[in-house]
Amino acid sequence: MLLPPDLDLDAPREQIVQRLVVESGYDEAAAREVVDDLLSDDGSVLE
Repeated sequence: MLLPPDLDLDAPREQIVQRLVVESGYDEAAAREVVDDLLSDDGSVLE
């Protein structure tokens, strides 16, 4: 599945997870895994 094109990766982690669940059809566990892959522990975007 694709990420929403306007996904704000500077938003709080939980908000990103909820957007993926609602807009992209991820289940919550999968959405958390995607967010964990995109963001470091301190919330910054991984390259």
